Amino acid sequence: MRPTFKLMVTILLLISTLPAKGQLSAGDIAFLGYNSDNPDAFVVVSLTTIDEGEVIHFTDNGWQPDNTFRSGEGTINWTCPAGGISAGTVLCFEYDGAWTVNTGVLTGSVTLADDGDQILAYTGAEASPTFIAAIQMNGSGWETGAISANESCLPTGLTDGEMALSIPEVGNAVFTGAITGTREDLLPKMNNPDYWHTSDARRFRVFPGLFPLDVFTVSDGTWNTIGNWKSGQVPDNSYSIMISKETNVTTENTSDIYCKNLIVRADAYLIVSSGQNMTIENDVFTESDSKTLTGGIVVQGELTINGTSYVERFIDDVNWHIIASPVTGQSMGGFVSETNNSVQYSSEYGDYDLAPYDELADVWDPYTGSASSSTFASMKGYVMRRTTGGIVQFSGNLMFSDSTIAVSRENYGWNSVGNPYPSPIQGTGSGSFLSANSSQLDPDFAALYIWDKTDYTTFTNSSSQKIALGQGFIVRAKTGGGNIQFTKTMSNNNYATFKSASEEWPVIRLIAQSSEFTNFTEITFNNNMTEGIDPTFDAGKLKGNPDFSVYTRVPDNSSPDLAVQALPIPAGSYRIPVGLDFAGGEVTFSMEYLNGPVSFPVQLEDTERDSIVTFSGELTAYETTTGAESKGTGRFYLLINNSITKIQELEKAEIKTRIEKDNVRITGLPPVNTRISVYSTDGKCLYNFNSNRQTDYLIPTTLIPSGVYILHFSAQNFSETSKITIHPN
Repeated sequence: MRPTFKLMVTILLLISTLPAKGQLSAGDIAFLGYNSDNPDAFVVVSLTTIDEGEVIHFTDNGWQPDNTFRSGEGTINWTCPAGGISAGTVLCFEYDGAWTVNTGVLTGSVTLADDGDQILAYTGAEASPTFIAAIQMNGSGWETGAISANESCLPTGLTDGEMALSIPEVGNAVFTGAITGTREDLLPKMNNPDYWHTSDARRFRVFPGLFPLDVFTVSDGTWNTIGNWKSGQVPDNSYSIMISKETNVTTENTSDIYCKNLIVRADAYLIVSSGQNMTIENDVFTESDSKTLTGGIVVQGELTINGTSYVERFIDDVNWHIIASPVTGQSMGGFVSETNNSVQYSSEYGDYDLAPYDELADVWDPYTGSASSSTFASMKGYVMRRTTGGIVQFSGNLMFSDSTIAVSRENYGWNSVGNPYPSPIQGTGSGSFLSANSSQLDPDFAALYIWDKTDYTTFTNSSSQKIALGQGFIVRAKTGGGNIQFTKTMSNNNYATFKSASEEWPVIRLIAQSSEFTNFTEITFNNNMTEGIDPTFDAGKLKGNPDFSVYTRVPDNSSPDLAVQALPIPAGSYRIPVGLDFAGGEVTFSMEYLNGPVSFPVQLEDTERDSIVTFSGELTAYETTTGAESKGTGRFYLLINNSITKIQELEKAEIKTRIEKDNVRITGLPPVNTRISVYSTDGKCLYNFNSNRQTDYLIPTTLIPSGVYILHFSAQNFSETSKITIHPN
């Protein structure tokens, strides 16, 4: 049977011997948490009733040995509201441009040092205070003096561990455990650092309803294991729960679970296992603090949330990004109006840089005004940019069910969609979004296209790619349109970087770079592939930057322009057309090998310069120029050759170069027409020569100034590189 859950606005302490009184004394309040990482905050709980008009002062001025305050810091003055407050009331003090509190009236200010500080609570005059609580988070304990702004003696009338807390120096900390019971039982725990959970990496989200709080602290484990909890017991349904950093917690083999609030820290996951049920009576928060660290929830069973879900997503810069909302029901106008989301405002157009994609018009539109009542559509991608790098927060209802969204082919067929779940999903590879939806996509463009600041990066089933929480991407619908689905079986609790890849097959990445732009195309190898189009493995190029794009086509040049080409491991050779769309000027080609080097030579052929270069050894780049409005294939080719001949086997070891008085003498060349190319060490091709089948060849040193050069020898089924140094005469 489901247990009864009672939400307590104030937590009633079982203290029958403490009547209301006008003068507070030591131990009448206790600290429950603080953040000295900006923005500052601290939390206290009343352990007695407090009368209307009672004033408590909170200062970060240290207490000195002569029983006076050190001066120069700040003080907050809190006045109890009309009607007073009862025992168990939690007061949450937070700074957001000004100090605020959930009840009562505030004046004054303090600034907590993030390298150690203290907060002393007292009533009465500053010259003759009555201390009622204190927390020291300087790390060295209560000092015998108060020389610096970080130091304080133990305030008069307080006992450390009973009415005062000394906690090791750390930027942020919260109390874990019950806050109901007798005063005599509570104070020694609330003032014992063993009951506190700390973090120097990230501040804690604090609010009055957070307490009582328990924290799941082990790296991996199940909910109902006592040793996995900071409190040393499995919490009951009156607790808020925090899943701590670097933690995965599952509900496997656990009875139905209930909690008050749930916080999933960055780099932590909650997994509601298949067959398990969990209910959260109030709110859910998932946090993020970098592009690689975002908390998440994977639901394989059933999760009921009776409050609001708040989901964070870190965006690391001011560039355009494609995002997807992990909640439903949120107003786009409210999202852009939220100051902390920092969505860029366009004064020219009078709206914010947040828009869905219109497939019919092939544009991002309409952009969002602050008064917009439109809500984020689940499973859709939106383009957005911030004024600074940082965290955006979505708020609404989480979705965990299987769902379907239509994609159209009224124009080019490009549709912006996105991950709708509060966790990464498997985007490509086995059991992935792409595998499940390939029949609904254009077979020549059956891939995921993710905008990466300057252009689209293309992911196919040749790699195992996860799509991060909050990530949007582009797909191309089949002729006539279709319906694509997201299923909760795609959810994945492995951490996924915003716009990151995990390559599996050997990959050649050909990179083209101009003075302004960089673009690349990839060829990957697996013997299950063909030399034609293999849907979900070969993928057409989505040219996000029409001014600069490099791509390939299948060996017979019959395919669309490809961003990714999948080929069988060559038994012989390939001559792969390379296309370059460029307005004209200098361009540099280079090569990267992902998942280790391939076992066969790869060369770039430039038919206009009649040259062939191999990216190996010290030769890392090839620089050339193109005419105005270069477009399409025909000039450049990738030569891939896995044939081993007697010439290759023999001559690699026999070519020798030496400097004579007026010549570079090359001996041991194969008895075939061999191209000899001379490169500077920065990759510029200076000269090309043909051996005309000579096995001994001379290059006059009068052609080559003193310096270090790369000699590249190439012929059919043959490639070799060596280095020479020309000394001054």
